[in-house]
Amino acid sequence: MTTLKDLIRLVKELPEDSFEQAFGLMNSMKEAAEQVCATAPVLCVHCNKKAVKNGKKDNIQQYLCKSCGKSFSQRATNQPISQLHQRA
Repeated sequence: MTTLKDLIRLVKELPEDSFEQAFGLMNSMKEAAEQVCATAPVLCVHCNKKAVKNGKKDNIQQYLCKSCGKSFSQRATNQPISQLHQRA
């Protein structure tokens, strides 16, 4: 699995005239990942079945599993978007 340290190392090895192109490609990849996350169903962290939004608590999205009835937060989904913001 590629880590952030691996990516930073690769960026440091790039010639300076390649930064703009690399940034553009990374930005395109980020946007594509956000689209996938927005359209992909959220799966229950307990039973791995489809879950639905169930309000917000402390500005963090809550989900309810239609199969097992358990609830969980966006932080527990392990989707890329769930790791972006720290709780205030």
